[in-house]
Amino acid sequence: AGTPRGPVDDLANDQGGWPVGSSFFFQNGQYHILNTSPSRTATIFYSSYMFVNFHLSVTMSEVRGSRDGGDYYGVVFRASNDQSRYYLFEMVAWAGGEYGFLRYDAGGWTTLAVGNVPGMLGAPGQSNVVTIEATKNRFTFFINNQQLGKPVVDKSRAALLSGMVGLMVEEQNTE
Repeated sequence: AGTPRGPVDDLANDQGGWPVGSSFFFQNGQYHILNTSPSRTATIFYSSYMFVNFHLSVTMSEVRGSRDGGDYYGVVFRASNDQSRYYLFEMVAWAGGEYGFLRYDAGGWTTLAVGNVPGMLGAPGQSNVVTIEATKNRFTFFINNQQLGKPVVDKSRAALLSGMVGLMVEEQNTE
């Protein structure tokens, strides 16, 4: 037996694993996604490392957006190499804070959970810590250390057990 491995910040410590360009860039030690597409979401993946079971915490904030209910942002995980299948945990400050947990399967969406986020900080630039615990087909979500509902179990045959992680921003001009 070896020494237990504690939490490791693989994603932040490896800036080379994140693509950079006009819509994806580092600024003041933070990774930014600016959705410049008028018709879709901006999704970016970290390298091509395949995560299995994990505990992931990401500090996120909406820097700018329309704030009209369509400017969701979130974490993509267990994505296939061709990105045709993945899970998405997304949130929006609209109506005091809302979240959704969905599975994308080659062009179609399955909603696995939705709900309110009473502890979400919604003003532009305010940070929220999103935590995802993924073990096999069981998922537990937290925002600012508050658990969101009960753990979700994806009982379908389409459940994803490993894959890449990434970040997503909806609605044009949202960052």
